[in-house]
Amino acid sequence: MITPIIIQILFWLGLVVIVIGSVASMFSYSFWAGLGSLVFGSIGWRVWCELVIIFFGMHQSLSDIRANTMKA
Repeated sequence: MITPIIIQILFWLGLVVIVIGSVASMFSYSFWAGLGSLVFGSIGWRVWCELVIIFFGMHQSLSDIRANTMKA
């Protein structure tokens, strides 16, 4: 499966965007808002990417089950 590799690339790109945006927010808007978006944004982004990988894994498992039950 190539999907986990794509999700990892998107994870790192998204994390870079979150860090840059959070640091910019720390210095321009509010330090605490930027810190909160850095912490919770990165955790939320990680959870979202993990869920996408899980959903693709579930789809693969269900496709394998369907293929095995069709043979019988």
